[in-house]
Amino acid sequence: MKTQTPYSIMQSSSESQLRGARHLFSGLLAVIFSTLIIQSASAQLILNGNFESWGTTTGTPPSGIPTSWSSVGNTVPPYQTPGLLAGSTYSAFIRPNGTSNTVSQVLTSNTVKNFEISYTFAALDPGSTTQRSFNINLNQGTSGSNNSFLNLRTVRGSSAGVLSLESYNGSSWVTLGSNIFSASVYNSVSNTFTTLNAYNVTLSLDLAAVTPTYSITYGLVGSGTTTLSGLTAFYFVPTGASFYSVSLQGGGSSAGYAVDNISIVPEPSTLALLGAGIILVTCISRNRTRCFASKQQGQI
Repeated sequence: MKTQTPYSIMQSSSESQLRGARHLFSGLLAVIFSTLIIQSASAQLILNGNFESWGTTTGTPPSGIPTSWSSVGNTVPPYQTPGLLAGSTYSAFIRPNGTSNTVSQVLTSNTVKNFEISYTFAALDPGSTTQRSFNINLNQGTSGSNNSFLNLRTVRGSSAGVLSLESYNGSSWVTLGSNIFSASVYNSVSNTFTTLNAYNVTLSLDLAAVTPTYSITYGLVGSGTTTLSGLTAFYFVPTGASFYSVSLQGGGSSAGYAVDNISIVPEPSTLALLGAGIILVTCISRNRTRCFASKQQGQI
């Protein structure tokens, strides 16, 4: 039987204490990280962005106003169309050529300046390079004052069935991406897309920046993504006011479009930064415990 020396006993005890401290610290980090994830999920700034809940619908195809969304002016209600993603029951099809044909929603918090908005959309071909289908507005302001600072639309690209993305700069439309989307085809009789090209889009923007810019990441559902970065084409340059509401426009459109799964989250980079901080603290802690163990061994 191997005889334990005082040194080996003390070393074993020290190592056991260090292992226990590391396990405890790892457990605390797991709790903190889980809490951050929950808080991030609860920070969602839009309600019923997946359009699964609707008020009263009438007609064929069924039309109405999605729950938590509001109609603007003499809006022709959107169609309740099939979902654009696996697991999604409904999407909202914004109909073109109405008096305004706009549905909008005020965010649950009006103090957001750094945010990320994601959505899935499928747009029809508007038939012209100067006519639009998809059209989304992001608005600043407060109650009673609602100004669009970012106005995005899709137009026909260089050929039929291909769409380009544009942003209005206050005096003209600026092309952000040429021929980057394929158009979908919608049959209102059967309320189905006979050709569905649905795209995931994520827009990131910081209104608090000295010189605001934004980026747009897009990709066909189930495929890779492309990012357009350093974009500066605003309806008006944001003044630092908060993001107030989002609007889905159809009044100026020559063709309709469907939207699904809209998500708006504040400060999307915060969780990643905190996660990186946790990893850094963990590494520092482990280095310190190793150093502490080395010093103890040197003192015995």
